[in-house]
Amino acid sequence: MSTKIRDSANGMPCQIRLIGICNHDPRTTVWAHANGSAAGKGIGMMSHDLLGSYACSNCHDIYDRRV
Repeated sequence: MSTKIRDSANGMPCQIRLIGICNHDPRTTVWAHANGSAAGKGIGMMSHDLLGSYACSNCHDIYDRRV
């Protein structure tokens, strides 16, 4: 499902910018939903679209613990 806030990430700079990880490539930026139960995230559930930040593909992988 697409939302305006998710679509707004296209071409934006990464806001997470993990040192030595961030690729600084706005072509890979996506909307990264906030992690943790305090943000409403649970098993099989994402937090609300308003809770998140722009993240390049590398930072997003680390943030979501895929790497």
